[in-house]
Amino acid sequence: MILEETDKLYLYDSYEDAYLIDKESSDILFTDSFYVGPSCALIDPNNKYAIVAGKHLTLWDCYEGNNKLTKFETEQFAG
Repeated sequence: MILEETDKLYLYDSYEDAYLIDKESSDILFTDSFYVGPSCALIDPNNKYAIVAGKHLTLWDCYEGNNKLTKFETEQFAG
């Protein structure tokens, strides 16, 4: 199921995994696993960052050509 989409990227989930895909090249830019699956997602309209949330939050950004993945895990998401 597609969670979020822009002209260049789309985020979809398959069971408990989330995938960020480059539409033009079909490259997987990142994949992440979420217990019980992701609950929401957002892609910046300029395709510079994407956020996926569930039991944790994952931020992907590509500012200045550098791909970076940051995971945020706190007790707040465990509820």
